[in-house]
Amino acid sequence: MSNPLPYSDSVESIPDDEAGDIARMLEVLQQQLAKQFEATGQRLRGVHVKSHGCVQGEFQVIPDLPAEFAQGLFAQPREYSVMVRFSNGAAGPRPDAAPDTRGLAIKVENVTGARISGIESDASQDFLMANHATFFAKDAKAYRQFMEDGLRASEHPLKFAVELAARS
Repeated sequence: MSNPLPYSDSVESIPDDEAGDIARMLEVLQQQLAKQFEATGQRLRGVHVKSHGCVQGEFQVIPDLPAEFAQGLFAQPREYSVMVRFSNGAAGPRPDAAPDTRGLAIKVENVTGARISGIESDASQDFLMANHATFFAKDAKAYRQFMEDGLRASEHPLKFAVELAARS
């Protein structure tokens, strides 16, 4: 096991074009959701469409955490209200027996402290987890490409298959 890495702004290196990749992801997601609504008449989430359950509970930060863990939300002992959602990862409803990523999302309410620019009014913190050790896309650019590929595949499946074969 590796040693914990205390947070500092120097830990992350944000690529210059990441904001553009994120903006493009939002455009593609809006197109996908519009197509899905047009086809089904339903407004569904972009991913993790199928919920297995949602529960409300309490999240406790225990006292005397080691210094490397006692930062941010975990800096002081406290109890928080939480909402927890269990889900399948697919972009559409599938049978529970079908292999799929399983997700766990925890929304911690009434969190105090500094906020990321643009979301200062939000007093919650989200923890998003999946049952895989790593995420399949290494960065925003790779995820943007994945989303664009999915959109092209849904619009022109045969043309996309030829394009994908040419990449290999």
